[in-house]
Amino acid sequence: KWFQRAAEQGHAVSQFNMGVMYAKGRSVDQDYNASFNWYKKAAEQGDVDSQATISMMYMKGVGTEKDEKAAFDWTLRAAKRGHLNSIYNLGEFYARGYGVEQNFPESFRWNKKAALKGHIDAQLNLGYMYGKGEGVERDDVEAFHWYRKAAESGHPNAQFNLGVIYAKGRGVTSDIEEAKIWYKLAD
Repeated sequence: KWFQRAAEQGHAVSQFNMGVMYAKGRSVDQDYNASFNWYKKAAEQGDVDSQATISMMYMKGVGTEKDEKAAFDWTLRAAKRGHLNSIYNLGEFYARGYGVEQNFPESFRWNKKAALKGHIDAQLNLGYMYGKGEGVERDDVEAFHWYRKAAESGHPNAQFNLGVIYAKGRGVTSDIEEAKIWYKLAD
């Protein structure tokens, strides 16, 4: 009740909280349309978590019509304000052409921003991109570096790929025993 009063008076944090309440059915009946509307009100006031949330709601068509362009636009707003998952998601949008023309160099740029801030999925993506020369010049040493960073954080795909790198000796001296260690960790 207090959240609703504050939300109706334009308090962005309360609007975000109303979005959460309707999304999860907390103290109200679950209603994704109402949830989207409250998140959008907060997003329009600059609430970065709401911007990131409505982006995904647009992407999946939850509480609103599916709209990849709107999803991209809201993700970009949140990313420009430093929202880490949005920074990573922009890399994904550019790589797949979601709501924007496919652009691997832009995907690389946004993934690198997220990876440098510790996002392990972005670190995995950088390993892949450097290893394939996708959006950046191929560099096996850099691929090794980023796969290792994500692998050390526990990402199983990175651990497996690091095993492959050690087995093949790409960007590092071939070491079958080290490869076996990473394969086992990935399992």
